[in-house]
Amino acid sequence: MVVCGGVERVVRVFESAVPEQSAIISGLRAGEPPPSYRCSTVGGLELVEETRQAPRTASDDSNPSLMQSTWTTAEHRAPISSAICLEFPQPLLVTAATDGAIKIWR
Repeated sequence: MVVCGGVERVVRVFESAVPEQSAIISGLRAGEPPPSYRCSTVGGLELVEETRQAPRTASDDSNPSLMQSTWTTAEHRAPISSAICLEFPQPLLVTAATDGAIKIWR
């Protein structure tokens, strides 16, 4: 398993053993469909590849309010700078952002 985050404020978990179980655990916007994942080989290296649908535009959607970004308290509001998985005393994922926010995921 690989956990990552970055400037787009999205926390991802990549499962190399079962790519279809990879997921975005924080950062999807309202109305945004989750990406799909598959295994691919490039230059002899096996990769987990994320595929996202093209973003919708207001002209594509009969409800433009779905296009507005909405934040919940669970999402980071600044670029994610660190992520670590802890196993003890229970499995946890801890992420930190450049604004000093630290999030703990169960």
